[in-house]
Amino acid sequence: MADSGFGVSITFSSTFFAEILSVNPPSLSRAPIETTHSGTSSGRATFIPSDIIDNGEIEVEMAFIPGTEPPIGSAAETVTITYPTPAGGMTGATVAFSGFMTGFSPTVPIDDRMTARATIKVSGAITYTAAT
Repeated sequence: MADSGFGVSITFSSTFFAEILSVNPPSLSRAPIETTHSGTSSGRATFIPSDIIDNGEIEVEMAFIPGTEPPIGSAAETVTITYPTPAGGMTGATVAFSGFMTGFSPTVPIDDRMTARATIKVSGAITYTAAT
């Protein structure tokens, strides 16, 4: 069953908080390591998976509030994404990880909502907690 993203929140251990408009959660990737050599009989490249998984980054679009300093100069800290409570009175799922802000870009249009985009790099493991 599909759920709405309305109510998603992100918290930082530094207490930075923003009015979230959209979130692109971590996108994981794992590099291939080529193992092709002169004796490879298939005539095709062969690969094995890397042991290292890159937990990627998250992108957040938020309301821009002038005078609120984003933690872009901070060290890595705990970042928690709390998903909206699904139907049925359950507690929403969470994703928590150590991360640091690598980009913060405000947009201030003349006659529209001020917004900002932030990029947060995930460093290390991600803890997933299912809705209960």
